[in-house]
Amino acid sequence: IKNHFLKVFIYDKLLGTVLTKEIDDFAKSKIFTFHNGGVQMLCKCSENVQQFRMELLKGTQIICDFSKTKGSENTVSNQSLKFCQSSNNSVSYFLNNLDSSHDSYYSCRLSIFDPPPFKVKLKSEYLHIYESQLCCQLKFWLPIGCAAFVVVYIFGCTFLCWFKNKKHRSSVHDANSEYMFMAAVNTAKKPGRTGTATFRA
Repeated sequence: IKNHFLKVFIYDKLLGTVLTKEIDDFAKSKIFTFHNGGVQMLCKCSENVQQFRMELLKGTQIICDFSKTKGSENTVSNQSLKFCQSSNNSVSYFLNNLDSSHDSYYSCRLSIFDPPPFKVKLKSEYLHIYESQLCCQLKFWLPIGCAAFVVVYIFGCTFLCWFKNKKHRSSVHDANSEYMFMAAVNTAKKPGRTGTATFRA
């Protein structure tokens, strides 16, 4: 019995050491890595943990929620939002099309249920997306430039149509004036008899 108790004690102590080391690794591991032009947020858990829950947070908002229970049925429950992927002992969240709106604290919250005692571990990192001043200026001036271009384009088209219409009216008016002038000239030159007095001696 003493030998059995000693084995159990050594096993529990060894398991506790392994879990402590894994939890320390969890706390020291980096959350963010580059992935296909974006950023991957990765939270891992030790394979020695039988039952756990992993939550990925942006600030206080839960963006991924992964729960796993290892048992006779080996059931896996995964409730996650878009861009969230899970494996046996890890959860990943992918950030793409990065801009300043992604700036925030991101956290991995690990809740260990089995083996006991119940533990909650949290690690956080701040993600800052650097945008150059030129990029910010382009974002500000690009809509204004597009709006100004549209206004100038509409004004130019309107002026061109008005100019063409005015030119057309002017040409029609000139043709009518020339016709009226020619008609007046022809009428003035039309031969006619004039009255004469005849005297006979």
